[in-house]
Amino acid sequence: MLFDSNNIIFLDNLVKRIIKQNFESFAYFYSYLRYRIFILVVLSIFVGILDGFGLMMFLPLLQLVDGSSSVDSESLGNLQFLVTFMENNGISLTLLTVLSTMAFFFLAKGVIQYLSGIYKVNVQEWFIRNLRIRNIVGLNNIGYKYFVVSDVGRIQNTLTGEIDRVAGAYFNYTRAFESFILVVVYMAFAFYGDAQFAMIVSIGGILTNYLYKSLYKRTKEYSRGLTRENNQFQSLIIQNVGNYKYLKATGSLEKYAEKLKLAVLKIRNSQRKIGQLDAMLTAGREPLLVIIVVIAIYIQTYFLGAELAPILMSLFFFYRALNSLIQMQLRWNKFLGVSGSLENMLRFETEMRENKEISGKEPVKEVVDKIRLEGVWFYYGDTPVLKNVTLQINKHETIAFVGESGSGKTTLVNIVAGLLPASRGGILLIAWEVIG
Repeated sequence: MLFDSNNIIFLDNLVKRIIKQNFESFAYFYSYLRYRIFILVVLSIFVGILDGFGLMMFLPLLQLVDGSSSVDSESLGNLQFLVTFMENNGISLTLLTVLSTMAFFFLAKGVIQYLSGIYKVNVQEWFIRNLRIRNIVGLNNIGYKYFVVSDVGRIQNTLTGEIDRVAGAYFNYTRAFESFILVVVYMAFAFYGDAQFAMIVSIGGILTNYLYKSLYKRTKEYSRGLTRENNQFQSLIIQNVGNYKYLKATGSLEKYAEKLKLAVLKIRNSQRKIGQLDAMLTAGREPLLVIIVVIAIYIQTYFLGAELAPILMSLFFFYRALNSLIQMQLRWNKFLGVSGSLENMLRFETEMRENKEISGKEPVKEVVDKIRLEGVWFYYGDTPVLKNVTLQINKHETIAFVGESGSGKTTLVNIVAGLLPASRGGILLIAWEVIG
């Protein structure tokens, strides 16, 4: 068979791998949202279509207001289909019917936008709640060995400040995605109305996009740096609080405070650079695109002799598309500004899954009479901490471990307590049944 089960599984894994490699952020949000993403897409498409139908009524309205007794549908070019549909169904195009139709489409658009806004708020709250819960559960299920060698500041920052930044990443990513859908819808209307004019403007838009690529790259780099600096700052704060007594006794508080101030300055510097790039994008995008539209209109009318009515109709859609494009670019840059936090969250969740504690299938129900360690070795990375330890501890027996700092006393106690697994060797729990 051409498509047997193995081929289907292969294609499914291939698609997943392509999405993960090229649309990692989308794949991450999809892992939480699933079908909800497509509901957001459908709502955005409806908003764009209803808005487009409403805009299409402007030219008939202008003709009627200008004193024409009827609407010249031929002047609308390819966009005459809505007017033709109304005429074929016995709806005469008077000022009242045109205004009523326009009002209907924009009212319907407003209703869909309201429902979409409510749905987006609910989905965002659901995403943040599940993000927090998944990370709390993941943290409480990691192995103790991974925990003791982890950066505590990073863990705290990821579970607190980074959650809010990832929520911001989700908000800006979905808004950028929504704006992209609207750009596609409006551009489809524009190309259908006047493909030549639409092509000229599109080429100009693509060329201006290359001007901003370096800005996007720099924003992403600053975002990654900001995440690292926040992690380091959290680590310094934890050490400051945990070692306050030592710092106070040794007169080191002032010196340590300088390190904290330096970390704060680094964070502020990264935030300022991201803000400057965002301001540059905000200020420059619309003027450039308006200049492109002006040039395109001049070329169409002066050199190519095109009629103005279809151009004006396409211009309506381009104006909407350009506004959506500006919003998409701004939201995308804001997303890049917190994308470092999203990358950090992705790595953190992956590390928690890879270092999840493995528990036995059979619980110990009997009273343990003896704990025996036989030839136990323990490593942190490639460094051996315990070497070939054999030990037996009886019930109600007290044993003291004596040795210099770093000799492995705490590690040995953690192994006995079941917090750390032995790298090599065996740990036996011996229980005696009491027969009455």
